[in-house]
Amino acid sequence: RLQSEVEIVYKAIRQHTHADGDEHDRNDDGDFERLLTAVSYQVVQESARLPAVRLRAGVLIPKRAETEGIGQELGFDFLVASSKQAGVATFTVSAGFAMTFDNHDHPADPIFNETPISKGHDLRTLTYGIGVAHPLGERWQANLEVSGRAFDAIELNTRVHESELTLTPGVLYTNRSGRWEYWIGIGMPIGLTDDADHLGVIVRTGASF
Repeated sequence: RLQSEVEIVYKAIRQHTHADGDEHDRNDDGDFERLLTAVSYQVVQESARLPAVRLRAGVLIPKRAETEGIGQELGFDFLVASSKQAGVATFTVSAGFAMTFDNHDHPADPIFNETPISKGHDLRTLTYGIGVAHPLGERWQANLEVSGRAFDAIELNTRVHESELTLTPGVLYTNRSGRWEYWIGIGMPIGLTDDADHLGVIVRTGASF
């Protein structure tokens, strides 16, 4: 079955550790992390022997600072996800790849740098994760996910490679109205590696039809 999807992800960081070990509270770091429109296809239906397999391809919508030409630009996103029910719980695994084009950021403090905005960089992100979901009722479920990212970032006008591993407990609400299915979830990402944000709140909402 072919489905259209939209997804919005908002993330706020409560605590962050810099590479030099200096820890800071960053309560004002809330931002839209992901704006996606996509189509997905159920390649394999779950059976007694086989897990369900779903493919998704989509477009990442640009998100920039309001008054500056910096931020994430247009890109694409691919995902493959598999799930299998075991008793009342559902186990999932997923892997994805995304790329955005001609992204810009501040290379350094403009006071000490004549170029206030970096040159354009194409940025890649590889994601992977495993998780388990347990129903809490007809429309609610509890989730626990371990997810990782290997990604590009811009530092001092240079593309650098970073990685992080995160544990996220959360809850998800889903509902259906005709052909529409929509969901909203909230989680608390906990960084498991030195470069990951220590604690945050993430809100994910979307719909398929």
